[in-house]
Amino acid sequence: MTLEDAVRKASSAVADRLGLRDRGLLRDGMMADVVVFADTHGVIRLHNRAALSLWPQGAPASQQLRVCHTHAAWQRLLERVTNPKPHEVHPLLVVAGRSFEPTYAPVRAEGGQNAGVVMIARDVTQRLEHESLRMRQERL
Repeated sequence: MTLEDAVRKASSAVADRLGLRDRGLLRDGMMADVVVFADTHGVIRLHNRAALSLWPQGAPASQQLRVCHTHAAWQRLLERVTNPKPHEVHPLLVVAGRSFEPTYAPVRAEGGQNAGVVMIARDVTQRLEHESLRMRQERL
């Protein structure tokens, strides 16, 4: 499976299956989810334009993009994604005052070996602000 096919399966194919008409594609009027594919070494091999929001000062042009985890933390994440428990909770990513809710899925090569991880993160800042406002209003 190509990287492009893996990203499609984790984004637009899922959106189609769930009937989410404004998700899964990079096109005017669509929700822009962050999509990143990182190989087993933590090197980011593929990302969409929305992913650049994870680098508020801009993606380092002269360097190879890498995941933000240490090597040991990346290996633990790979293990959790490859062999998930029945219910995995992923912490919010907070970048430049924005909150992103990530989900992860393994990407396998044709022979079944782990090729890396695709991460899709939705910017949930407005949703969290709205929830916080409603909670404050309900307390009054």
